[in-house]
Amino acid sequence: MDLIQRLVLFADIVEKGSIAASARSMGMTRSAISKQLAKLEQETAVRLLNRNTRSMSLTGPGRMLYEQAQRIREKQKETEALIAELSQQVSGELRITASMHFGRYLLPSAIRGFTERFPLVTPNLQLSDQASDIISENIDLAIRIGNLRDSRLVGRKLCGNPVVMVASPAFLSRHGNPSTIRELEHTPCVIYESDETRVDNWAYVEHGREQIVKVQSSFKTNDAQLLLDACVAGYGVALLPTYTVLDEIKNYKLRIVLPDIQLKDYQSIYLIYATRKHQPPALSEFLAYIQLWIQQRPIPVKEDLLSNS
Repeated sequence: MDLIQRLVLFADIVEKGSIAASARSMGMTRSAISKQLAKLEQETAVRLLNRNTRSMSLTGPGRMLYEQAQRIREKQKETEALIAELSQQVSGELRITASMHFGRYLLPSAIRGFTERFPLVTPNLQLSDQASDIISENIDLAIRIGNLRDSRLVGRKLCGNPVVMVASPAFLSRHGNPSTIRELEHTPCVIYESDETRVDNWAYVEHGREQIVKVQSSFKTNDAQLLLDACVAGYGVALLPTYTVLDEIKNYKLRIVLPDIQLKDYQSIYLIYATRKHQPPALSEFLAYIQLWIQQRPIPVKEDLLSNS
């Protein structure tokens, strides 16, 4: 989230009267809102809000910044109106391929917002964890875990990919809650395995150095949804992206295993597309849109999950 977005967020906090109310209206977590507010106060080097458990009020500098934020927001609305006028020029089919996890859990919401802005675009979304030849298959955009090494393609990082170890309450009651990560070498684990990838070496950081634990696999699958389902069903401990398990943790279907362990993020998520002199307008607009979309809805980190558990 950049400075302009933080200012707009600050105005929303003031008008809603609390961080919790702003979080609900913005579709963000309270911790994410608080983090952005703290960053804005750090950037301005002044306290913007007087806060206690019952009330919140603007400081003098906060009021000045709030008035400026209101003007910025109005300009933003004017710009969005102009974009809406121009959006009529953006049309046609937009062919996207994405990894199963990201495509199933995050893309539908992003695409819905995009098509509301550009109603003449028809998305064609194909989900697969197998690498595609996007040029020969006439695909506009691939959203993949990890960058591709192909001079014909452009790879642009979209976001990080934090992971968390989880297991079902039933599994933990049968096998016990591991007290050290090395116990996973002898604990049933659910792992992702395909022709190209086998995720049974789980990386973590200890004393500033990256370490690996090779887990014992009790169930393997190349289907991301089945991996999650197997974990919920009690087959074993799983290493999964944070955004895929948020609801299961909220609903007490899964628990975080070894929350004090600092896991290494999995490979980042990239936008991959062909190098073209004249990019299709729908692709250009979607690239800009999804990068802004992901900034406004940050991928949850482990601390966000713990606050919901």
